[in-house]
Amino acid sequence: MWARTVEVMLACWLAISPLVFHRGPAETLAWGMEPVAGVAVMVLALAAFYRPLRGAHLGILLVSAWLVVEGYRITGAHADPREQNCLMVGLLLAMFAICPTQGDEPPPGWQAFRENRARR
Repeated sequence: MWARTVEVMLACWLAISPLVFHRGPAETLAWGMEPVAGVAVMVLALAAFYRPLRGAHLGILLVSAWLVVEGYRITGAHADPREQNCLMVGLLLAMFAICPTQGDEPPPGWQAFRENRARR
């Protein structure tokens, strides 16, 4: 579950990053890109806490790919901090999205062995 928690924190960062990296009024589309991506990541990460939707975090891979492609496409020869932020957050999200939701628990066979041993 720790990976989903980190994804929620990165989603909050994405939502406020246009305020941190001030964008001009001419970049109105860019103002909305990061908060929309942040909300999408937050919804998918929180949905993964619900057992029937525990694979929802894999949808974050699509959002992270979008952030990386947009950050790389816009960057070109000149890499300003806003696009570097998109690249780095997109790569971090991809890294955490491939972590399983129950990754901090031992495998089911080990859990059963441990429970049987505790009953003796």
